[in-house]
Amino acid sequence: MTKNQLKIGVCGVHGASKTTKVHELRDQYIDAGNSVYVVEEIARSCPLRLGTVKAQEWIWEHQLEAEKHAMSLDVDVVICDRTVMDNLMYYLNVIEQHVFMHEEYAKVIRRWWGLYDEAVRWMPTYDRVIRMPLNLEWLQVDDPVRPKDEEYARWIDLLFDIYVQRYVTG
Repeated sequence: MTKNQLKIGVCGVHGASKTTKVHELRDQYIDAGNSVYVVEEIARSCPLRLGTVKAQEWIWEHQLEAEKHAMSLDVDVVICDRTVMDNLMYYLNVIEQHVFMHEEYAKVIRRWWGLYDEAVRWMPTYDRVIRMPLNLEWLQVDDPVRPKDEEYARWIDLLFDIYVQRYVTG
């Protein structure tokens, strides 16, 4: 992170208007004369089938790398469309839904806790963390990637309450 660089993470369940908020923040900071770099949502570029352990690990690792890259740039503001914690909520759901009865469960859950510990150490790199609330209206917007299941979205949102809310600053 360059001296005096501001880093903002925008987090929340899918369909919560995170990207809209990121673009609003970007425009505000640019209008105020700041240079801005946006770390776009990583999940949309994942080459693996979403909802799998391998995909969740790929997304998490690429989010961290994208943030490290952004922080190395000579810009005033870095805005992240998601935080390193976000993907872990989806990863935990994958573990609970698909791996629970699998013999590899212990290995996968240990890996999740390792990534979670690393994310906890990484969270202080955000100067501000903005959590977007669950938005059931936006959840239904035509988007081939975004799951439309309200129960699933509410579950992921609850995981944010448990694991991420303590980092929210704005």
